[in-house]
Amino acid sequence: MAAGTLASTRLVFDSISYQKPVRLLSSPTAGFLLWKPKFLGHKVQSGFGLGQLSYTVNLPNEVTGFGSLFSPVGIPISEFVRQMPFQSRMGIKIMRTVLSSLSLGNIFLPGHLSNIFVQLNSKRQLVIDGSYSSKKEILLSTIQKRLTNAFLKIGVLLVPGSFISGPAGGGVHYAGTIPMKRNPELGESSKFGQPTGTTNLYVVDGATLPYLSEQSHTLTIMANADRIAKHIVT
Repeated sequence: MAAGTLASTRLVFDSISYQKPVRLLSSPTAGFLLWKPKFLGHKVQSGFGLGQLSYTVNLPNEVTGFGSLFSPVGIPISEFVRQMPFQSRMGIKIMRTVLSSLSLGNIFLPGHLSNIFVQLNSKRQLVIDGSYSSKKEILLSTIQKRLTNAFLKIGVLLVPGSFISGPAGGGVHYAGTIPMKRNPELGESSKFGQPTGTTNLYVVDGATLPYLSEQSHTLTIMANADRIAKHIVT
């Protein structure tokens, strides 16, 4: 089963009548806008929509931030205009002029900085409650300062006021609600993603990951699913 971390959690907990609160790992994140003066006035060209360059930021206590830079091409100009302190017509003109000199960036922190819990209630609904660690804002503030200085050295400006912290869960990196354990108890799963209390059921999405890195976990989920599938058929 790979219904997604939250959906898989709800289905598994409902099937085993498990109603205790469990921790949900979620990566704190932030986004920002970069301006590259040398590219001002260049013609806007179609480009690759996914991350084109990734980077890491080393932080205190062995915490690492991971982010990527993106081309703004493919994002409606209206999304930028509504954030600008101008009338729509003026904002559109400005964006058409500067769009080719802009890049978007994001940054993710590891999931252990979340204090979020999920619980199946008496109505068989999955209730999510909590927030990020108080360390989150301190770490993101440090990242903003370091990125601002690093980009300035190469002639790129991190636009003031554009560094915005995402809300809890906004980074859509979730994991850890039915974590794989060596000796799993109810509410946990085996090393092959089989939740305790179930038969012939294997969860192969983020719900069974016991740790959520600051890096994207998509390839990890794919590799884990392949590992479990090979175990099932052998």
